[in-house]
Amino acid sequence: MCGIVGYVGCKPATDFLVSGLKRLEYRGYDSAGVATVNGAIHVRRSLGKLAALEAVLSENPIAGNVGIGHTRWATHGKPSVANAHPHQNEAMDFAVVHNGIIENYIELKNELQASGVIFSSETDTEVIVHLLAANYQGSLIEAMQATVERLLGSFAIAAVSSDAPDTIVAVKKESPLVIGKGADGFLLASDVYAIGEHIDALCYVDDFQFVELKSSSCTVYDRALEPVFINWQEVDHHAVQNELVGYPHYMLKEIFEQPEAIARTIAHTKVALEQLTIDTSIIEAVTIVACGTAYHAGLAANAMLEQMLNHPVRVEVASEFRYRKPIINSHHLVIIISQSGETADSIAALRLAKAEGAQVLAVVNTKGSTIAREADSVLYTQAGIEVAVASTKAYTTQITVLTMLAAYWGGADISAALDKLIHQVQRGLELDGQMMDLAEALKYEQDVYYIGRGVDAVTGMEATLKLKEISYIHAESYPAGELKHGTIALIENGTPIIAIATDSELVEKMKSNIEEVAARGAKVYIFATPACAKAFGAIAQEIMLLPSTPLYFSPIAAIVPLQLLAYHTALIRGCDVDQPRNLAKSVTVE
Repeated sequence: MCGIVGYVGCKPATDFLVSGLKRLEYRGYDSAGVATVNGAIHVRRSLGKLAALEAVLSENPIAGNVGIGHTRWATHGKPSVANAHPHQNEAMDFAVVHNGIIENYIELKNELQASGVIFSSETDTEVIVHLLAANYQGSLIEAMQATVERLLGSFAIAAVSSDAPDTIVAVKKESPLVIGKGADGFLLASDVYAIGEHIDALCYVDDFQFVELKSSSCTVYDRALEPVFINWQEVDHHAVQNELVGYPHYMLKEIFEQPEAIARTIAHTKVALEQLTIDTSIIEAVTIVACGTAYHAGLAANAMLEQMLNHPVRVEVASEFRYRKPIINSHHLVIIISQSGETADSIAALRLAKAEGAQVLAVVNTKGSTIAREADSVLYTQAGIEVAVASTKAYTTQITVLTMLAAYWGGADISAALDKLIHQVQRGLELDGQMMDLAEALKYEQDVYYIGRGVDAVTGMEATLKLKEISYIHAESYPAGELKHGTIALIENGTPIIAIATDSELVEKMKSNIEEVAARGAKVYIFATPACAKAFGAIAQEIMLLPSTPLYFSPIAAIVPLQLLAYHTALIRGCDVDQPRNLAKSVTVE
C-alpha cells in the first residue's frame, strides 16, 4: 500500500518525482523518499508526509535526469527514515523502491546475512536491493530478472544503478504499475493519476513483465526477457486532473461532487448495460465480493438484486472469501466491487472465481485496473478520481450501478426514480449546516451507536465506518432489532444513538427500538424521511429530514448527510480528514 514513481528524460527528475508523489500520497504517508542518478546515486528520505521531504530537498537538493520515488504506508518496520524508501545496497550503487509485500523476506534476509550482507532497515524491501546487487553482472534488467525469481509475494519494483545511469528497470506482480510517455521523457507509477499531466500515452504493465526506461526509449519484456508489443493508449487528461478548487479538503469536495458523479454514472451505465456479455440464462446463484465501503455497497444492493434475478445473492468480504473454500461453479455469477480495481483480496477472489468456471462481473472506478482487465465484463462507475482515503462518491456510484443492473436484469422501469435521484442527493447536501451543529454535539463523545432496519442497517454500517475512519470515535452499527440481544447493555445515560429510518413498513418497529434506548437515557438523533418522521414525536433530541426516495435508492440519499457528519466531526476534533492515521486509499496488499 505504497506509491512508486519514476522518471527518465531531459529535465530534472526531482520535479517529476515530487509532483507524482504528491498525487500518490493517498497510498501512504508515513515517510517518503527519492533517488536520482547523477554520476552516483543520490538519495533523500524523510519521516512523515511529503512536505517533510520537500523541505529536505529544499535544504539539500539533488540533481539528475533519472530518478525513482516512493511514499510509504508501513507494513514491515515502523515509520522511520531508516525504513523509508528508496533502499540501497552497502556499496550504494543500486537503489530500489517497492510496493507490495515480500513474503519470504526472512528466509532471504537470513541467507544474505550469512553471506556477510549488513542490513540497515527493518523492511522486507531491503532484500530486493541486496539480491539485485548480488545478481548484477553488467545488465540491470537481467539482474532484476534473476532477483524476481527468488521473490514470493506481491510487488511493483523500480530500480536504478550508477552503472547504468540513463536507465530505470521495473517489474510487477499482483501490484499496479503503469508506464507513460510524454514530451519530456518516460515515466512510471503505481497510478496513472500520478503522472497523467506529464504524458500523452500510457500502458498498463502485466504480471512478470519487465520494463526498461531510457530517455529516448521504452522497452517491455516478458518473463524470459523477450520484447513484447507495447499497447500505448491515449491519456484522457480530463480524467486524471483533480484539484481542490476552493474546497478545504478533498473529502468535502468529493462529497459535494456526488450529484455530478451520479449523473455521469447513470448516463454511462444505461449504455454499458446493453453491452454486457454476462449470460444470465445459466445463472443459478450470485456472490458479491468486496472490501470495506465497497462491501457495504454490495449489501445495499443485495435485496434488489435477489428480487430482480429471483436467485439467491450473498455478499462476502473478499479477505475471507477464498479461505473458506466457497462452492463456486459455472452457474455462478461473481460480482467484484472495487474503487481502485487493484484491491489485493478482491483480485484473489476474482481469480478463484474464474478458476472455478464462474462468470465474473466487475464494478470498478478505474479503467485499465487489474480487476477491470481480468473480469469477463465490466461496469465502470464514473466517480472520477477519489483522493480522500474515506470513500464517498465511489460508494454512491457503486450503489447506482448495482441498482441499475438489478433493474435491467429484472425488467423493472426505474427511469423516473433515476431522473429524481440527482435532486434528492442535492437535498441531502443541503443538510450540511445541521451536520455542523450535530458534529458539535458529538465532538467529545467516545462511543456512538447507529441503528436501522432493513437497508437502513446497511446505511448505518457505512456511516459508522466513515465516522471512525476519520474522527477516531469508536462507533458501531447494529440492526435495530438486535439491540435486545446484547448491545442494549452498553446503553446508559447520555449515550449517543443515531437512528436511520427510511422504510415506512418498518417504522413502527424502529419506533419501539428507539423508545427502548431512550428509556435508558440515550441521546437519540434520528435521520428519517418525512413519512417516517411523523411516527417519532418527541422521543428524539433532533430529527433530520432526509429526502424521500424509493427504498432501493435510500442508501444513496441517506448516506450523504451522514458523510458530512463524519467530516465535520473529524474537523472539529482536529483530525486529518483526507489522510487519517494508519489508513491508505488503495489496499494492494493482503
